[in-house]
Amino acid sequence: MRKQFILLFVALAITTALTRLVTYADGGHDSGGEITGVIEMLPSLGLVGDWRISGRTVRVTASTRINQEHGAAAVGSTVEAKGTSQSDGSLRASEIEVKSGRGAEIEVSGIIEGLPALGLIGDWRVAGKTIHVTLSTRIALEHGAPSLGSHVEVKGSRGDDGSITATEIKVKDGAELEGEITGRIESLPASGLIGDWRVGGKTVHVNASTRIDQEHGTAAVGASVEVKGTSQSDGSLTAAEIEVKSGTGGDAGAFIEIHGAVEGLPSSGLIGDWRVAGQLIHVTAGAVINQEHSRVSLGVMVEVKGRSQPDHSITATRIEVQSSPGDGSATEFFGLIEHLPTRGLTGTWTISGRAVQVTDSTTVEQESTPAAAGAFVEVQGWLQPDGAVRASRIEVKGTIEDSGPVSVAGAVQDLPASGLLGDWVVDGRTIHVTASTSINEDSARARIGSRVKIKGTAQTDGSVAASKIKVKR
Repeated sequence: MRKQFILLFVALAITTALTRLVTYADGGHDSGGEITGVIEMLPSLGLVGDWRISGRTVRVTASTRINQEHGAAAVGSTVEAKGTSQSDGSLRASEIEVKSGRGAEIEVSGIIEGLPALGLIGDWRVAGKTIHVTLSTRIALEHGAPSLGSHVEVKGSRGDDGSITATEIKVKDGAELEGEITGRIESLPASGLIGDWRVGGKTVHVNASTRIDQEHGTAAVGASVEVKGTSQSDGSLTAAEIEVKSGTGGDAGAFIEIHGAVEGLPSSGLIGDWRVAGQLIHVTAGAVINQEHSRVSLGVMVEVKGRSQPDHSITATRIEVQSSPGDGSATEFFGLIEHLPTRGLTGTWTISGRAVQVTDSTTVEQESTPAAAGAFVEVQGWLQPDGAVRASRIEVKGTIEDSGPVSVAGAVQDLPASGLLGDWVVDGRTIHVTASTSINEDSARARIGSRVKIKGTAQTDGSVAASKIKVKR
């Protein structure tokens, strides 16, 4: 018996080692991944093959466990997929659970827009959906009999054609009913955003108190939006909140976020082209500009959110002023000394094209190499209204070869046309990524707009040859 136990233990150890070896040899990231979304595409035959879930490829093999307890795995079903993230951004699924299928229970609240010609048995129209009412449907009449314009709550199962076979219908009390629409903007008012919109075939009334969130795109014809508000008896919706989910083809670039000082503004007003942290920013009438903390002016620190364009500029959806020029927001960078004051170190230095103000209170560390043109330095200080940096500390590291590894953190502004190998742009700095660069995508995928932390070696042109990249979000 003891001999059999030892043999069993050895067999298990060998199996575990082989499993790890196969996993390593398989070439994918060994990091866990998870997707929750809607099935958009399935293999032509069966379930083994490539699926498409909310825009992402999921590779399903014969060993993938597929749980269809709550519905069938079909296009339109909501699923949760778990597995291993691959280097191409896909997910190799170990387990898929269907959360709700096309036949799953669904609940709809809305206004009755249509009823059968005789009685209540037959097809109703509620909030734009066809409701099949049968003899087994329970209809609660505490608040009156259902009629055209009544607010009702419907529970039932969704069919393949999107209709609902009702199991229960309740007539709701009260004059107002919360409503929600998700769809594309089909038309807008002739001037501005106040007035009647057309979204997903429904009229949406937008007034001055409607909150419009354009963080992820501009409210324009063709943009996808989610509308929440109060349903009206005519089937329209008075909007309390509208969120742009994705922009039109004109601003369909990846969502991106940058922080920096305003270096340039239009000659008149705020609509036009800005320059923030060296980046060209297109500001339209649809952009939300938050000036709660300070008025927009040269030198203020701002947060810009918007869509990247093919020329690497950004079309802003939201700009928030974070500090005034007098706040002196902290900054840190490294570069090569190009110019020094004529006498001594106090005065204006030029470091990799940036003006750096050195005062009597600036700490200049020259332990390894004296400050001189061509020396590689690290600068810490505060941004000034004119874009210069007032230095609190400068460390002279010697030549670039002497500097050792450097760190860069910021937002990804550009990526190679295909894959991740090649030149990235992070907060205006070129990052060289090669096959030997370690890229950690455990927390998020590397894409335009991601926040990343990079370690690598500085180059003479101010770029960085990356050794490690960690994607934060």
